[in-house]
Amino acid sequence: MKALVIGGNGFIGCHLVDQLLAEGHSVRVFDRYPSRFREELPAVDYHMGDLGNHGELATAVKEMDWVFHLAYTTLPQTSNDDPVYDIRSNIADSVQLFQECRTSGVKKVVFISSGGTVYGVPNSVPITEEHSTEPICSYG
Repeated sequence: MKALVIGGNGFIGCHLVDQLLAEGHSVRVFDRYPSRFREELPAVDYHMGDLGNHGELATAVKEMDWVFHLAYTTLPQTSNDDPVYDIRSNIADSVQLFQECRTSGVKKVVFISSGGTVYGVPNSVPITEEHSTEPICSYG
């Protein structure tokens, strides 16, 4: 499988990259920042760019089988401070990504979201997929 990890230089993303490589997959990383957690890996095809730059995104998505979307431009507090920016820079760009994936023939998109803000105060732990949602901010 050829996998694109958007946000692959972040904390969770770099661990996902490790697992994909360990399973023998071909990996491309698309991130706006160089890796903060380790040196670049020779087996990974790195593309630096911004999710909002649709040309860069189209190039990164090309010929991928799966896309893992881990990128988000705001944090819970900043998403509340400016929800319009949060929507423009995250939701609109994610929809553009999904459209690009469809156009490019990507077989599967895995969207990694923030469970910590989606469920509010949990009724039970661990939280299951059936748990009711009560977002605590626009981030979730």
